[in-house]
Amino acid sequence: MPQLFPINWFFIFIMSFIIFLMTSINLFFIKTKISMTLKKIFQLNKMFSMKW
Repeated sequence: MPQLFPINWFFIFIMSFIIFLMTSINLFFIKTKISMTLKKIFQLNKMFSMKW
């Protein structure tokens, strides 16, 4: 039993770390997507203002 305990904690630590990495990567992608869409909106706005 004592041998199983540290391995269990190690596994929990690895799992939490992987989850943290996944969420951070997802946040990064979401940020880039939002910035891309904002840039597109600004470009469209510029085009419309040029036309007007």
